[in-house]
Amino acid sequence: MPQFKTDGNIAHFEASFSADIGVENEVLESPFSHNNNETDDTLNLHQRSGYSHQHEASGLLPGPIKNPKEPENDLYDFDSQHSESSPILHESNSLPCSPIHTSAKDLGLDPNLLHVFVFSDAGKPIYTRYGDESKLAHVMGVMQALVSVVAQLGDQVQTLVAGDKNIIFRSYGHLILVAVGSSQEPISHLSVILKYVYNQIVSALTNQRIDKWFMQKQNLDLRNLMIGDNRLLSGAVELVETQMGPTLNSVLCIPLPNQIRDTVVQAIIHGARPSQNLLFAILLTNYRVVCIVSMKKHFLDPVDIHLITNLVRCSQSFRNASTNWLPICLPNFNSNGYLYANLSYLDNHSCLVLMTVDSEKFYSLQNSRDQILSRLQSALQGECLKCLASATWPDVALLGFGGGLRHFVCKLVPAAQYTTSRWTPPYNYNTPTTKPDDSQDSLSPEAKESIIAAVKQRQENVLRAYRVMHKNLHCKIHPVSCIFQASDTEAQLASIQGDLEVYMTLEPLVSKQEAFDILKKLTKWISSNKQRLFILSSPTF
Repeated sequence: MPQFKTDGNIAHFEASFSADIGVENEVLESPFSHNNNETDDTLNLHQRSGYSHQHEASGLLPGPIKNPKEPENDLYDFDSQHSESSPILHESNSLPCSPIHTSAKDLGLDPNLLHVFVFSDAGKPIYTRYGDESKLAHVMGVMQALVSVVAQLGDQVQTLVAGDKNIIFRSYGHLILVAVGSSQEPISHLSVILKYVYNQIVSALTNQRIDKWFMQKQNLDLRNLMIGDNRLLSGAVELVETQMGPTLNSVLCIPLPNQIRDTVVQAIIHGARPSQNLLFAILLTNYRVVCIVSMKKHFLDPVDIHLITNLVRCSQSFRNASTNWLPICLPNFNSNGYLYANLSYLDNHSCLVLMTVDSEKFYSLQNSRDQILSRLQSALQGECLKCLASATWPDVALLGFGGGLRHFVCKLVPAAQYTTSRWTPPYNYNTPTTKPDDSQDSLSPEAKESIIAAVKQRQENVLRAYRVMHKNLHCKIHPVSCIFQASDTEAQLASIQGDLEVYMTLEPLVSKQEAFDILKKLTKWISSNKQRLFILSSPTF
């Protein structure tokens, strides 16, 4: 792929960013990989899979994480008379049914929401996005019975259509996952949600252990091994619903001038030298990737990056300790073993994650963390971390394209990364252009809440339109390279332009020709700012 350089005559575009530094020649070598990355190099991760999912006390200096004990007897249900079947198949083993007068909404089954259920192949409830999984055990029992009956016929149930709802079933080993969503959503989107929920479970327990425990006891109650992890599962669902990264299988990186990103990379490389077993170093700011430094010949899949950011975003308690030491499984890197992460906040916005395969390297990684922090605090006259926190996304109003463009998402396909513009009116309520004396100050709390809900619904509609267009662009039967559609509220254009995959939302009265003119300007601007918008190199230790 040819190198891209910054055009020196695009100064009028730079107002859309927080800083402006010259851009050097690029080497397109993404740190993200679409493939599994188990190599026969120096690290044998499968030998490291003998550790349990446990969290050390954050504020203490922990010793090495010891080999885990197998699940104790109290983790199992020893009613072996019915351990081979669903709770609904035997009256003596069924949970008490809910009272007849209990409504679906009382159980958390609001028909307007997207629901996710996880249960074992024995019918044991594990997780529900809304409501209490114990109270919904009879619902999951019916689902398990349906899966079982179809399996006895030599088939698998995949999708059910019930009115305006799609019900998606996916089986992964001993776990069954079900998603119930609107028929307006692509089935592929619901499948991605279930895949992320399953990967989040594997991230906590590892695939090998899940299989081992269920082989020992089919009626295992997995909830006892996942105490406190429900927030991560719900966070994974929210991530897929509110971001385009899972749909595009790509990572969202913070836009930064090349000089600042290189400064951060060099601080990590030089600060981590004393630690010889460091596998990955990831710096996140506001839960977005700043940079990734890895051991040679090792890469991270976008799904694994999303799991790490989801862990950080959903675990606010990490902020309360100077350092956190915990095991984490990355399913697309090695689904059967743990890596060990030294996770710490450098300030209120930036979080550093250092990962190794050696559970006894806490002190070594802690020393590396201190060295990296010291270098970052002194870099750029002490303003490096502040520059990261103040980085902003492009504002379509400042790009100089004229009227018409409201929002865009663009994926750089070879790098497995994407960038996006800020949400602006009518897709954002609180904006920098809002004046203090505006009439909205006189609105009642109920009115403001109604407006915010309407704005959120508009965002959801845009993301849903992007997902539908993505499905059509990549349809295996009838693939297309460009889609234009318009409604009363907005127009949308999706197109594959070389290495770029672009999705745009425009004013409703924009014509098709005007939309393509804006697309041409946008792709030219993105190509000119690639080094600022994407990570185009793969730095190594």
